[in-house]
Amino acid sequence: MKPSLLRDQRGLSLIEVMITTVLVAVVFAAAFSLFDRGVWSFRAGDSQIDLQQHLRIGMDRLTREIRTALQLTNQSTETELYLIDQSGNTVHYYLAASGVDIEGMQLQRAVKKSGNSMFDPADPVANYIDSISFWYNDPGAVLPADASIVTIKLVGKAKNKTVVQQSEVQIRMKTVY
Repeated sequence: MKPSLLRDQRGLSLIEVMITTVLVAVVFAAAFSLFDRGVWSFRAGDSQIDLQQHLRIGMDRLTREIRTALQLTNQSTETELYLIDQSGNTVHYYLAASGVDIEGMQLQRAVKKSGNSMFDPADPVANYIDSISFWYNDPGAVLPADASIVTIKLVGKAKNKTVVQQSEVQIRMKTVY
């Protein structure tokens, strides 16, 4: 063996290994920080989408049922809606406490079939509802049953995000009893 070949095959010094280790650690820390921020943003966006989806489902159900209702009843208030559907059933929309794992209130729908004296058990329509408001906007309408236009405002809240949806609906099938 030639002595000059052995001398040229030197390894890395301890300082070079330490500097390389620190640089790799900094790069991995920056990459992890970006990844963690991306996951956090995805989850925040996902909860916002979920909230908007629940509000949209609730608003769609309410507007569809109000449009095809025969009449509102005088039991309707600013926070509860009673209407008579095409089958003669009384439908009641209101907010109720939701399950333990769900933030906010739950929009509920209960039906009292024509001829019955009691409402059937309520079905949940939408979650994450913070508040609901109904306005009965018909000129000359004194009582909710006189109105043919209803404005609905749903406010939803999840993970410190608030979304508001509002819609004005006209009762198309309105009849006078």
